[in-house]
Amino acid sequence: ICFIPSNDYVAFLERFGGELPGAGDFVSPEGAVLGRHSGIYRYTIGQRKGLNLGGGTDPLYVVGKNAAENSLIVGAQEDLFKREVRAGDVNLISGNTWEGELRCNAKIGYRMAPAAAEARCEDGQLVVLFDEPVRAVSPGQSIVVYNGDRVVGGGEIL
Repeated sequence: ICFIPSNDYVAFLERFGGELPGAGDFVSPEGAVLGRHSGIYRYTIGQRKGLNLGGGTDPLYVVGKNAAENSLIVGAQEDLFKREVRAGDVNLISGNTWEGELRCNAKIGYRMAPAAAEARCEDGQLVVLFDEPVRAVSPGQSIVVYNGDRVVGGGEIL
């Protein structure tokens, strides 16, 4: 979806995405309904603009999605940060297996600079513990693990 012309993924999905979910609720992390959204696919983790949830003193951000309930979880900026990231559909580059924890750099999304972390394989998942919390971890995005300037592997964020 990163290669959509004009970066207009909403128009792309509306044209080619088939049946898309309709309006749903914005909810707090505790589950309180705060308002209505116009379609879960129109919003990204970390988004602040266009939520139309005025009235509060602190800005709200999309911090999660619940596709089963067609709801968007909104919270404070600090709710966007996570230290532990789990990924499935793991792909380790040939010869890059390890036992225990691997001191590494990892990145989520193509714009993020690699950040210091420890990675381990656990029950078929890649588990990455960043030294410092990272912002806007989004299920479905890729996480890539590096040893120096070599790609060790990666997976799809759960």
